[in-house]
Amino acid sequence: MKTESNYNIPADSANEPGNYCSIINSGNMECHIVRDLLPSYQDGLLSEESKAFVSEHLKSCNACREELRIYSMDLPEEIFHPENKIKDVSEESFRGFVGSVRRRKIIYSVTVALIACLVMTAAYFLIANSAVIGREKLSADGSFKYSVDSNNAAVIISYLRYDSTGLIIPDEIDGHKTDIIESGAFEGHPELEELTIPKTVRQINPSAFSRCPDLHIKTDPENPAYEIIDEVLFRKDQSELIWYPESKTDEFYEVPEGTVSIYPYAFAGNQYIKEIRLPDGIRCISEYTFTQCTNLETVDIPSGVEFISADAFAGCDNLARINLSEGLKFIGDRAFFNCRKLTELVIPDGVTEIGTSAFGMCRTLETVTIPDSVTDIGTGAFLQCHRNLTIICGEESYAMKFAKANLIEYKIR
Repeated sequence: MKTESNYNIPADSANEPGNYCSIINSGNMECHIVRDLLPSYQDGLLSEESKAFVSEHLKSCNACREELRIYSMDLPEEIFHPENKIKDVSEESFRGFVGSVRRRKIIYSVTVALIACLVMTAAYFLIANSAVIGREKLSADGSFKYSVDSNNAAVIISYLRYDSTGLIIPDEIDGHKTDIIESGAFEGHPELEELTIPKTVRQINPSAFSRCPDLHIKTDPENPAYEIIDEVLFRKDQSELIWYPESKTDEFYEVPEGTVSIYPYAFAGNQYIKEIRLPDGIRCISEYTFTQCTNLETVDIPSGVEFISADAFAGCDNLARINLSEGLKFIGDRAFFNCRKLTELVIPDGVTEIGTSAFGMCRTLETVTIPDSVTDIGTGAFLQCHRNLTIICGEESYAMKFAKANLIEYKIR
């Protein structure tokens, strides 16, 4: 029976293998620049040129408009401008403290924007000076949009047909060996039930098969790069988990030892899995890895994980227990957004940053223990959680000052 996938994927997802926790490789580049500038845009701190850039982008980007809506929610004024209402904070220097944090965020945003612009400029000149690379073509049979890479091989950009439940990807497209399957190439094909990857494919990019709720994948036995193990797509050496079927009905899954990377969106939209066990070799939970796994109930993050990236567990409605281990350093934007069953959380010592809206809309959250190592908590990190929430923190810690500034109850541990 067909099931409808209800998560949204940016049109330009990360499309290079390797470190998917890097901001340069995550999502649409312009969106990342805009999202980093939104706090300053909301506060009226941007130059006219930057303000015009953000405004123009917001006209055509639903995702960034939604991000701005979250920033602009009708919350008490003191949450955003605590200096107007909080007169009983004993340390007179706290205004300077807030100002220095804001300046640091602005400097960080500008730095990220400059790096992103440099990367986009370099990419532009690379493409502009190439006679062949990146030029989109339509296959002779009308089935594929593709380009030709520097090795004269085909890069599948998108599959255009919707009239068949099965597909064997051809070894060649119009005489070009099929080499790469791009991000989103087969995204949103609910009719597909079986797909075979040919022996020629050497690279599959993240979210290539997203929102295909009934899809099962096979690989040619002679493919040297990929194989299917228990319905799950891996690199041949099992170092990378590429894709986990939305239709896989197992309630428990253990990622094999030796796997060191899980692709963004790998488990996204699976509505059956309740518990996931990760190996010690994983260092990063990538963007959107478990987003909208609506029956996921419990996750143990192993000690090797240092980064939980943006939206990693967003929309996991039944996630009631998450065990974060020592070694974690960073919790990304919206990492646990709208996880409505979370009631308590202990953030381990060593974490330095909690991202924007990281636990936003987790309305049942009652206690969060935040260590003294945390020196940055993003805007709306606990958005709409204030009614029941108590932050447990150290005396004079950043977390204590954050709680005061945002009118959140706190206790000194």
